[in-house]
Amino acid sequence: MTTFSPAEIREVYGQRAVHYDRDIALYKLLGFRERRYRDAAIEALRLNRGDVVVDLGCGNGRNFGQL
Repeated sequence: MTTFSPAEIREVYGQRAVHYDRDIALYKLLGFRERRYRDAAIEALRLNRGDVVVDLGCGNGRNFGQL
């Protein structure tokens, strides 16, 4: 298993994060239905009103409205 230093993780994240929104738009053009997968993942949590969710690695926060 490969482990990365905090500096390596920051570097990779910084390289990828700058293109995240563009990449998502491209995926949608290619037929990837991001919203459908997010909805299915959140539904699988079977949350009830008042439940607490910690969204680690939440990216741009697109799940917040549904949680």
